[in-house]
Amino acid sequence: MPPKVPRTEYSPQFLWELLNAVTGSRITAESSQTERETAGNRFVKEWDYGMFWSILTHSQVLEECRTKMGHAEYASEGSDRCDEVECPFEDPDDVLALDPWAVYGERNHATLVEEYNDHYATLRQRYPDTVNMTGIYVSLMSGLIEILAGT
Repeated sequence: MPPKVPRTEYSPQFLWELLNAVTGSRITAESSQTERETAGNRFVKEWDYGMFWSILTHSQVLEECRTKMGHAEYASEGSDRCDEVECPFEDPDDVLALDPWAVYGERNHATLVEEYNDHYATLRQRYPDTVNMTGIYVSLMSGLIEILAGT
């Protein structure tokens, strides 16, 4: 048993008021990606994460055909808000006719292994004091939800 309970968080790096209060930074929606990453790295260190949760593959692999239902504001200053609403399907027959292999294509196994290894190595370098991970967030269920109902 470790001497302390390990800690992880899933998205405070998008809550700039909290990030700024903890790190002393002045991050806003106009801050550069590098500035946000630097402050986020300091935040992880200050809050003493035991594990840094991260995935490489999310819904971007479904962009060729997916439903979009918009997204409410979560991140500071509403930077993640999306009012885009669209559905690629006219009726249930369109859904049944979807051929995922034809639409999304095949991914090269060696390329995937290299991408995940690189992502993991980057996280280990960025957060050396935490347990790191990489992976995919599009499972059979979440992928179908993304394709048919959107987020």
